[in-house]
Amino acid sequence: MLKKYARIGITGDSVTDCGRAHPVGCRNTGLGNGYAFFVDTALSALYPEQKIWVDNTGISGNTSKQLLERFDEDVLSRNPDVITVMIGINNVWRHFDIGSYFPESLKELDLPHYESNLRKIIEKTLVKNCKLVLITPYFLEPNKNDPIRKMCDEYSAAVKALADEYGTYFCDVQSAFDKFMEKESAYLLSNDRVHPNQIGHYIIANELLKILETVEL
Repeated sequence: MLKKYARIGITGDSVTDCGRAHPVGCRNTGLGNGYAFFVDTALSALYPEQKIWVDNTGISGNTSKQLLERFDEDVLSRNPDVITVMIGINNVWRHFDIGSYFPESLKELDLPHYESNLRKIIEKTLVKNCKLVLITPYFLEPNKNDPIRKMCDEYSAAVKALADEYGTYFCDVQSAFDKFMEKESAYLLSNDRVHPNQIGHYIIANELLKILETVEL
């Protein structure tokens, strides 16, 4: 279980940002209206005596390279005990929008670069003796042969492999969404298959909370 006064740093892209306050979103300034808010609310309600603190440093549009470039200043400088990272959908998505017109721009977004960037983020975190939760990127499409979903699954597999290699915590939100989509339409979760509504954010938060409740500090 998380220790008293534990600090959790949640970071990623637009799915994490979700309208948070800048430069840092927190309970006092605004965690945004996404899963970071739900995580903080649940921890505050379920474990009030622990006085756990949550920061949100997600930035819309970030790729793995952009997150790596700001990781020291935006995340590690906050001295978190636990860091959660969900990044990758912009690496994938750019292959299907800007990459169609500027293929040379894809080099820094491809899977080898993604793995390298994430590996550096992991190593920076472990050097600081922080616990790390790696969260899969996801695409809200039940058809696993869909080109975007297929590529996203490849990036998610890389996250799982790195989590296994380094012994970090692993949170598979794609699988959680797949269970939902076996019963209901993906459009009950999102209008664009990337940015979830409140139902989708609750699913992410629920999966992340399951992991956070097992973290030993």
